Amino acid sequence: MTFLEMTMVIVSVLAIIVLGLLTLLKNPSSRTHSTFFLFALATAAYNFTNYMALISTDALASLFWVRAVMFVALLINYFFFLFAASFPQKKFYVSSKVIAAAGGITMILLPFSFTSLIFESAEAFGKNTIPGALIPAFLIHTITFLGGAFWLLAQRLRKSSGLERSQLKVLLAGSVVMFGAILVTNLLFVLVFQNSDFAGMLPLYTLIFISFISYAISKYRLLNFSMLIARSAAFSILILFSLGAYSLLLFTIARVFHGEAVSRDVWITSLLLAMFLAFSFESLRRWLGKATDFWFYKDKYDSNELLYHVSTVMASTLHLSELTKKILVYLTEEMRLTGGAFVLLHKNKIVHVATEGSFKDEVFDDAHIAPLLKCNSVSLTDESLPDSTKDLLRALGTNVSVKLQTDKSSIGLLLLGEKLSGEVFTTLDTQVISILAPQAAIAFENARAYEEIKRFNTTLKEEIHKATQDLKIANNELKELDQLKDEFVSIASHELRTPMTAIKDYLWMALAGKGGELTEKQRYYLTRSFGATERLIKLVNDLLNISRIESGRVSLEVAKVDLNQLITEVIEEVQARATQLKVKLVYTPLADPVFVVADPDKIKEVLINLIGNSLKFTDPGGTIWVLRKTVGEMIMVSVVDTGVGISDQNLTTLFQKFGLIKGSYRTNQAAGQGTGLGLYISRSIIELHQGKIWAESEGTGKGSTFAFTLPKYTSEKLSTLEQKFSDKSDAGIIRSVV
Repeated sequence: MTFLEMTMVIVSVLAIIVLGLLTLLKNPSSRTHSTFFLFALATAAYNFTNYMALISTDALASLFWVRAVMFVALLINYFFFLFAASFPQKKFYVSSKVIAAAGGITMILLPFSFTSLIFESAEAFGKNTIPGALIPAFLIHTITFLGGAFWLLAQRLRKSSGLERSQLKVLLAGSVVMFGAILVTNLLFVLVFQNSDFAGMLPLYTLIFISFISYAISKYRLLNFSMLIARSAAFSILILFSLGAYSLLLFTIARVFHGEAVSRDVWITSLLLAMFLAFSFESLRRWLGKATDFWFYKDKYDSNELLYHVSTVMASTLHLSELTKKILVYLTEEMRLTGGAFVLLHKNKIVHVATEGSFKDEVFDDAHIAPLLKCNSVSLTDESLPDSTKDLLRALGTNVSVKLQTDKSSIGLLLLGEKLSGEVFTTLDTQVISILAPQAAIAFENARAYEEIKRFNTTLKEEIHKATQDLKIANNELKELDQLKDEFVSIASHELRTPMTAIKDYLWMALAGKGGELTEKQRYYLTRSFGATERLIKLVNDLLNISRIESGRVSLEVAKVDLNQLITEVIEEVQARATQLKVKLVYTPLADPVFVVADPDKIKEVLINLIGNSLKFTDPGGTIWVLRKTVGEMIMVSVVDTGVGISDQNLTTLFQKFGLIKGSYRTNQAAGQGTGLGLYISRSIIELHQGKIWAESEGTGKGSTFAFTLPKYTSEKLSTLEQKFSDKSDAGIIRSVV
């Protein structure tokens, strides 16, 4: 090993240790800082043991140091995984079980590092190393832990933004370069190709990694270093870059063109000469200055472009959190700031906080913000402010405090950190901020109003949904009560029908003289009782029919029915009643039969209800006609009377349950008042037949017409109705039998 290579090892070891110590001293309580320090120490040890393995002239010593390299490599894997698992938090954001398992696996493998299970033998200078049986386990450990670390960092990169995202990019790039080179030269070449010629380049990879970390520290405040340390790191990078570049160039020229190593004296002399030339030539100095400005500070920005971009964001974004975040990210990136924050107020209370960069973990309260609202529109720590205000700004980590003012009041503050360049805020900066602040205040007020409207709409929807649910619950309860009522009516009607039938039978026997001769007064009383009993039985039957209809237990025994014959039978049944009431009942049968698809008993019930209804409303001497005609595929039956007629208002209630029409009955109506159930039952029966029923009247005193339709008989119609009631048999409807 040459003096140049030894120097590179010393420089890399010292550089990584110093970087680790500075990180630890910055915040010893942080998991990120402490794990980075351990990783730095392990990397330094890795460089040292690798160097010792390459310079050992004895085979046993070389084997020891080769095994020590593997020992330290396990620690590097583990500590880098811990660092990735905590960056940039103060604590680990993976479970403690994962951390414990990773530590346990590492502790198990560490003792095997110095056994023949890792390397069986090695020659002097680390040549011809023969791997042992446990090498695959070490390779799996390396792939798992380093792969896991890179996966964790990549996940953080995907979710991060602003300054943290920039830090992660540089950290990942440096780590990939260093570990990628190590895996190729120190593992792949050594284990697979038995070639350790490139193992001596490890210090160069370490210096590259340190350069990336230092660059992130100086440009993006990695690990929260102060600006003084950041500037020192930037200068150190220049020195290391110059040393490394000229040393590598000199080393390459000597190897390629002379085939020999460079002596120490020649190397020192050449290095000093190179440094002198580098810092003596003005052009080179300017180039270096521009390079450092570009890579580390980039202090200039286009104010017009910045204002235009922010105005575009304000005009296109309505959500408050998204709006504040976008503005902060753009401001901090373009103006090269360490961070920024928006603190918005409502009635002197903090209602929204958005942070970026160094302000991410900042916690604001009303006591901190209130004094700043009394200051100027733009307050700088470099201005002649009261000491208390300066102390407050420093405590908040801000260099600029900007009031967000609307026409009505102050709605909050914009707080900005220091510049990454360390420079003070210029007049141009304050002008840009002064222009931006009122525009941002108006945009925030609009966004807040939009969110309030959105919340109101959401609340309104929730209230409507709640009211709808309450109505549904109430409706279900009403349905349950209605069902209970129907069940009660059904049970009560069924229980009443038996005794009422018995009463009717005994009254009939008494009237028929079965119990002896009756006086006129007895016959009068018994006749009235018999009529009342008949009406009561009819009411009970109607109630039972309604209960069956509404509970879905009505059956239709549909068949091919001759409508002529059916109407004739009904006329014969009610003729005696019509004669008694002195009402003429007219029906002219057709010569040919007219067939419909219907349940004859149910249609008879409908006809009896309609004719009976007309008899009630027709005075003696009046006429009732029963008519029928074909209307398309339906047969229409009409009952037309010369009765008292129906008003338009009462027509709408005729077919409702208990739809009685007050004052509509004839004077001295012998039949008595009805129940208001007959027409409701008739409508239900006709609708079950897939027909329609309605009433018409030209007004009081002009008679009325009740009509209904039935499907004309076809085999298809009959099959359809049969199938309909067959399908519903499982739902509680009795299957029809034709």
